[in-house]
Amino acid sequence: MKKNLTIYVYFLMTLVIFILPAFSMEGYSIIKNTTSQLGAQLTPNAWVMNSVFFLLGIIYAYQFLKAKNLNWSIRFLVLIFGASLIGAAIFSHAPIDLNLDYNEGEDKLHSFFASLTGFSFVGASTLIATFEKQTRLKIYGIGAAGFSMLMSFLIFTVTDYMGVWQRMMFLVSFFWLSYYLEVIRKR
Repeated sequence: MKKNLTIYVYFLMTLVIFILPAFSMEGYSIIKNTTSQLGAQLTPNAWVMNSVFFLLGIIYAYQFLKAKNLNWSIRFLVLIFGASLIGAAIFSHAPIDLNLDYNEGEDKLHSFFASLTGFSFVGASTLIATFEKQTRLKIYGIGAAGFSMLMSFLIFTVTDYMGVWQRMMFLVSFFWLSYYLEVIRKR
């Protein structure tokens, strides 16, 4: 049986987003601060979160690229998803303390790639729901896309809980992609 590497990197991501805050910038809060801020410029141990973003991008893109029985448009959007995660890993978020001297251009590039990650995930999940024959997978695809959009909305509107919303979005989104990959592998 072939290994689904996405499961392993999913568990690594889960550990890092909940444990790394203890080794990050003083004042970092799992509730208020995002995972991008764990990998932010001038942040202790930022390389850990950025390495996980990079690994997530490579593993998910690779696994979907080699998957059989997959519509080309879904594969394309998951490749964009993976590439944009890599971009978000390479270009770091602004630090929590905006009084520090940081690279604004790098922060803008991080935001661009992070947004592209979200759009490509929603697009891929919607296409999965469109092309799938199984009602259950259609519902899961639309549910994952809708949940991701809701969490994104909350990140920008209920900002005191950005860290909670983003972690929930990551846990659901990456789990959905891993689950779907397992389903199509068994066909």
